[in-house]
Amino acid sequence: MAEFRYSAFSPAGDQVRGTIEAPSLADALRLIRDKGILPYETVEVAAGPARSFWLSLSRSLGLAARAGLMRELATLIKADVNIDHALRIMVEGAGSGENGKLLRQLAEKVTAGQTLSAALAAAAGSFRRDEIAMIRAGEQTGSLAAVLAQLAAFLERRLELRHKLVSALVYPALLLVMAFISIFIIVTVLIPNIMPLFEGSGMDLPVIISVLIGIIDFTKAFWPLILLGLAGLGTLLYMLVKREPSRLAIDRALIGIPFIGAHIRKAALGAICRTVATLLQSGVHLQQAMAAAVEVVGNRIAREEVRTAREQVIHGRRLSQALKAGRIFDPASARILALGEETNRLAEMLLHIAEKSEADVARSTERWMALLTPVMTLVLGLMIGGLIMSVMQAILNVNEIAVR
Repeated sequence: MAEFRYSAFSPAGDQVRGTIEAPSLADALRLIRDKGILPYETVEVAAGPARSFWLSLSRSLGLAARAGLMRELATLIKADVNIDHALRIMVEGAGSGENGKLLRQLAEKVTAGQTLSAALAAAAGSFRRDEIAMIRAGEQTGSLAAVLAQLAAFLERRLELRHKLVSALVYPALLLVMAFISIFIIVTVLIPNIMPLFEGSGMDLPVIISVLIGIIDFTKAFWPLILLGLAGLGTLLYMLVKREPSRLAIDRALIGIPFIGAHIRKAALGAICRTVATLLQSGVHLQQAMAAAVEVVGNRIAREEVRTAREQVIHGRRLSQALKAGRIFDPASARILALGEETNRLAEMLLHIAEKSEADVARSTERWMALLTPVMTLVLGLMIGGLIMSVMQAILNVNEIAVR
């Protein structure tokens, strides 16, 4: 018997969660339906945290693979192919790699009666929560194909931005590698070779060289303790970051930093508006669209603002008024949003805000990347140049004493 965790809707529309034991997923779904509730997510509970961790690593899909899967699935569904048949078609062309294994598992779960969003949620670590939330909203409103197409376009834009960032970071990364190699050669080859000159002359070593030698001697003598301390520090930091209060404090601190906070707010604003606009254009109700938008935001402060705004919308408040009170929506975006509500063009205005915010984020990112290269070149040049000049000055001083 296996244990399954499920989420379902009661006849009154309330959300119900629980666990159930059954021989298979199909049996679990049948038993849940026998309770008089409609399951929308049913996941087998893993045997333990280690299994779940390694399972998530082995089944993780990259951004490009997820975008391709969404795009192909949306195309097949738009061609009036049933979801289970579409998955079987994709399995035939996927081969025997990790993508093929994952697609076969998805096809089996969907054929057994599970929804696509629930099957994706069960694929440990392969899909993000916001992606699953958008797909679930599309399933509930019968607009799955449109949501999948919009989601594929969103993932493709994210992939394009990632490629730009990687390309921009190639040269700074090369600078760091070369600087590390240069410092390593100076510390391990040059300085040990000039040490006898100072020992014979009676001169004091330059401060920089003395510090480097002290670091080398300390590392050689206590490297096991250093490694143990670093491992302990890393474990402690990991445990702190995994705790919800710590992550909340980190997110609150990040969003308050002048430049970084503005970047985070713009990115969150773009993600929220694009998600809600995409779902509204696909026929999803505003409340469901905002529920999916909650999962999109990474920063917990911004996520809580969206969750609070959704509660206010449920109680009859306008979206522009609900979001205006937070820190994510700037006054200009709130005015545009209010105009969209007045003219019944909310989705269009949300999409406009999203495109503007994403463009601002892309420009600021490119600006910071362009500034990073000369700054790193200057800093590393000063470090290595200063170290070499210190060594050369010390050698010249020893030669001057020898001449005298």
